[in-house]
Amino acid sequence: FTIQIQNINDNYPEFITKNFTTIVYLFHPPINTIVRIIEAIDKDQSNLTFEILNDTYSSYKLQTSINQTELILIEPILIDRDDNFIIRLW
Repeated sequence: FTIQIQNINDNYPEFITKNFTTIVYLFHPPINTIVRIIEAIDKDQSNLTFEILNDTYSSYKLQTSINQTELILIEPILIDRDDNFIIRLW
């Protein structure tokens, strides 16, 4: 999936890592696996909110701490031995 930024004041939040691709090589990743840590800063606001949009049946949840969010697997996903699960942020 793709992560999009929504801004409500003057300065857009900035991700610490501008672009990333996360590849999960595990055949059956265990539940509560941290897939990616997402970090951002916002000059207007110290607390940022992250959420997964338009994905009612998502296998993931976001667990947030100050300016950092962990993308965590909460449901099993089946990956063929020849496939990899890929997450990208642009």
